[in-house]
Amino acid sequence: MSNKLVNPRLDLFIYHYKGGLGDYEKDIEANSQLFWNNFPDGYPASLKIPYQIEKNSVSNKYLKLLKLNKTNDDEIYQFERKIKDSDLNIRGFYQPVSLGDIYGLGFAYEIENQEIESQPISVTIEDFYSYLKDEKSEKFIPNKLLQHNTLEDFKNNYIGTTQIISGCLPDSEKIENINGIVEVICKKFNFKKELLKGKPNTNGIASIFELSYCKPIWDYLDNNYHVLILLCSDLTTLNKIQSNLYDDWLRLFSYRNKIIWAYWQARDIVPWLKSNFFAPEKVRQNPAIKRLIIEQKPEIKTANQAMTLKQLQEALHDNSFTLWEYVRKLNLLKIHLQTIQTNTKNYKVQLKEIQNKAEELGSIDFYLLDDFCNNTSQGFKTEIVKEYNSLASGVSVLQNLTDTLRGYVQIQQADIERNIEEQNQKLQNKLDKQNRKLQDFSNKLAVVGIGIGAASAAASASSAYMGTITENIAVNVFQTKLNPSSQATCSTFITLLFSLCIGRLASTLTYCWVRHRKYHRIRRERFYQHAFNNKKDCSH
Repeated sequence: MSNKLVNPRLDLFIYHYKGGLGDYEKDIEANSQLFWNNFPDGYPASLKIPYQIEKNSVSNKYLKLLKLNKTNDDEIYQFERKIKDSDLNIRGFYQPVSLGDIYGLGFAYEIENQEIESQPISVTIEDFYSYLKDEKSEKFIPNKLLQHNTLEDFKNNYIGTTQIISGCLPDSEKIENINGIVEVICKKFNFKKELLKGKPNTNGIASIFELSYCKPIWDYLDNNYHVLILLCSDLTTLNKIQSNLYDDWLRLFSYRNKIIWAYWQARDIVPWLKSNFFAPEKVRQNPAIKRLIIEQKPEIKTANQAMTLKQLQEALHDNSFTLWEYVRKLNLLKIHLQTIQTNTKNYKVQLKEIQNKAEELGSIDFYLLDDFCNNTSQGFKTEIVKEYNSLASGVSVLQNLTDTLRGYVQIQQADIERNIEEQNQKLQNKLDKQNRKLQDFSNKLAVVGIGIGAASAAASASSAYMGTITENIAVNVFQTKLNPSSQATCSTFITLLFSLCIGRLASTLTYCWVRHRKYHRIRRERFYQHAFNNKKDCSH
């Protein structure tokens, strides 16, 4: 048994996340640069399309990026080189495309006869692999070719890769030897033989084998592993498959890898949601929460109320953020579920189209590819639906805790405000009492002052006339005439008596006026206090 293939070829399909709803423009532009970094140094920099040109394009579902470049009239970038000391020629091409919210890169690498192009040439699998890994090929092949995917790649929005190794069986090769050729391919390319599915198609013109690992129990996205081996017995059929189905492969594998990527994104969210399904440990260990809610101890009305309020506010802040983040991640989980559902539907439609085209070429059956949408993808969907349904109730748990915390905060705030208000009221009453005493004292001083002032004014005003008045009273009433000393004494006495009467009258009038003002002031104060108490009772 030989291990040769006619015109062996390797196709590589690489996918990167570009950006979607809610992503910033600068992040999408950065993702575009990460995609173009897949190309080797030998790739012409002038063909790398700036994101701004791509953004202004009308098409979005399937856009061939090289067509946007004015310096390139073709849809692909082709390269070729001669293998030293042989008549073999290596040919290949790149086809970068935009597929909605992801980027896709198609890469082909094949060996042909450069002297007689129409004449097929057989190459051993070992030689094909060595030509591919040759140092001179490094400037032609993508940077991710045959490299093991790491978790760091997926942080840079790498979605996944699919490989196809195809070739034609030599005329001398029998159909029974296909398994041996497949085994050599797996060994040389370091494929996991235990994952191999498929068998030789004895009734058709093409045999298809698949190596895939993407079960729902896998832990890391770097376990996403997908390889197809396509062996044809007729070179014409092989060429038709490679040329007619290329764009279909590019679309089909984008759906497949995006389903796996969405599942991984969903699985990455679930642990956080589970850990925060109930109140976070930070909230549960909060001293105020532990005392009031968990231990249900009565509230202590002491000077520590302000500290308790601060602790409650911290717990409310932490839980409000957790609630917001929980709802956000739960919605992301639903978005990833919808991504799986949508791409599963698209996968089925695209696979049906491929099968219809394959029937026109002959007896070719891609039944192996049905297993992904019928079993694997359905398993992803079932698992995420189960997780979503069980975790969705966590929103009400966190919402109830948030409402409870908010109620405690409001009660504590109201209690503190009431205590402050009572203290202020006591202080105000004390100040009012002191002010009233001071006001009463001032009023008394005013009454006395006004009386003294009025008496002084009356004495000053009447002193000039008192001598004449006294003399007239003595002559007319007592029929006598006073000597000067007696007249002065009587004048002084009458002046003093008159001023005292005037002072007394002025003091009495002033006192009545002060009492009248005080009475109306007390009524106003009682009215406002009554209105305030009614408003306070209504608020409670």
